[in-house]
Amino acid sequence: MNLDRQPFRFLFCPSGTSGDIHPYIAVGIELNNRGHEVLVLTNSLYEDIVEKHGLKFVPIGEPIELQQIRSESQIHNSHTSWKIAMKWGAIGTMYSAYEQIKSHYIEGRTVVGAPVWSLGARIARDALHVPLVSLIMNPFILRSTILPPITPGMYMPDWMPRWMKLEQYWFGDTFFVEPLIGKEVNAFRAELGLPRIRRYMNRWWFSPDRVLGLFHELYVPRPPDWPCQVQFVGHTLWDPAGDSDLNATVQHFLNSGSPPVCFVPGTVGPDSEAYYSIATEACRTLGLRGLILDKADPKLVGSLPSFMKQVNYSPLRDVLPKCRAIVHSGCMGTSAQALWAGLPHVVNPRVNDQPDLARRLERLGVAKTLRIRKFRREHLVEQLRSVLSDNNLKMRCDEVRKHVVAYPPAAVTIADCFEKQAAIGLSGD
Repeated sequence: MNLDRQPFRFLFCPSGTSGDIHPYIAVGIELNNRGHEVLVLTNSLYEDIVEKHGLKFVPIGEPIELQQIRSESQIHNSHTSWKIAMKWGAIGTMYSAYEQIKSHYIEGRTVVGAPVWSLGARIARDALHVPLVSLIMNPFILRSTILPPITPGMYMPDWMPRWMKLEQYWFGDTFFVEPLIGKEVNAFRAELGLPRIRRYMNRWWFSPDRVLGLFHELYVPRPPDWPCQVQFVGHTLWDPAGDSDLNATVQHFLNSGSPPVCFVPGTVGPDSEAYYSIATEACRTLGLRGLILDKADPKLVGSLPSFMKQVNYSPLRDVLPKCRAIVHSGCMGTSAQALWAGLPHVVNPRVNDQPDLARRLERLGVAKTLRIRKFRREHLVEQLRSVLSDNNLKMRCDEVRKHVVAYPPAAVTIADCFEKQAAIGLSGD
């Protein structure tokens, strides 16, 4: 029997913002084209985009609108945002994700793909023995005492002894993570006849079957004490096609003058009015044009000068090669697209994994960081002037771009990994 030719069923359980969902759709399209069945189990917010690309949609969790996410005050605080994310993306989908996996699971023919915070998928792996592939979008969640990530509430300088760093992880697990999710997770596991677990974020939430890192080893050197074995596959760099009329408008702006600075505030961005004012005045001071990719109040957009343009959405793959720099919040998808385009970055990190990624981009030599408390016109002008005049930084951007472009297509590589995992289940190995 040729295992590579067998059709399988793949259940994807992504959660988060669009940047968290898009890689799963890209891989789903690739697997679908190979004749497999792909079901995407996620929030109803993404039903249209999933079905538009020929994949089957299954709703899990409570319906959440983008405005609801942005209006949650705690999501903008670096010390509380992770709690909201866990409430919505982990505990909020745990029961429904498990039930849907159980309902759609065909023994020997099914593989689940999910982020590590999909607790329902991880519990299904233990209870149903369904193969699970963990997809890690950002190395932030990979703990290390050798190259520790920047984690809110933790302080781990290079000089600190390893035992002190380990104690910080233990303290965080015991007094913050356990009270947040421990009771519900272990109560659910007890219902299923599974043993109690502790320290969920330490090692347990990584699948024992396979872990894929959707990033490049170039700016994520692998320390020997990572909690799991990660296979680097790179980012899919997938964006859905935008509205044709809107794309034409964006392309007209891009082609009608000097290359602009691209501003991407992100889903958990700052106050739009203040952000637009700072971006506009910085561009005015430096004599630059600016393109803002963000959903905003039409009244606010109407007040922008002619050298500034705002659009709700346009594929970064089409926009960034025609820009001269990018200002963004430190989301992995946006960062990956900017690396592919070879652009200098000014990173304005706010919450969760963003400060860590900003530091990694700085260490890579392609970015400058502008802390949220310093996001004012004079500081943005200073950082933009710095990255645009730094020839060494520009050369480094070109070097990194050549490496990223030469990487095998990630969606194809990831689809190959899922097929291999499915073949292992079919063969019984």
